[in-house]
Amino acid sequence: MILGASFVATWLAVGGSKADHYIEALQALVQLDSFIVAGWTAGFFYFWNSTATEFRALEKELHALRRELDANRDDAEEFAKAVKNLASIESMTKNLTDNLFVAGISALGNFVASGVWAIVGIVANDGSDLLVSSVFMLLGVGLMLNSWSLIHDSTSLLSELKSELSIIRVKA
Repeated sequence: MILGASFVATWLAVGGSKADHYIEALQALVQLDSFIVAGWTAGFFYFWNSTATEFRALEKELHALRRELDANRDDAEEFAKAVKNLASIESMTKNLTDNLFVAGISALGNFVASGVWAIVGIVANDGSDLLVSSVFMLLGVGLMLNSWSLIHDSTSLLSELKSELSIIRVKA
């Protein structure tokens, strides 16, 4: 929100200015974009590492539970139902992590588009590219914060699911 307000203020301040001011604003935007991409990289891989660790732990728990079910096949119908549920959990968590990765990379794509658009504006000496580049950057920041939140929440979900499966396995 603050970033958006500062872009609007910058746009209004340079709106009637000379091309030199547009170039300076675009150069500043490229620098800010680079700084945000560095932050995105650090944050994304910090959160992604946690999610990947929880996902691997959940996979281990699923395999251990499947082995125990396999060893204790008293009721074939119950066994088939349990294995089907485990496969469903595996599929759901795999889709979840794939979608989270795509969401995170989408933010990076917006940052790249913002930087490229700003560079095009510098080369073309055109101030109208300032607004387009700013919009791409703001979208990227929104997607970045959203993806970080989703990854963090998903990590918690995977951890809870792993704990629940562990309790089920111990009771079985």
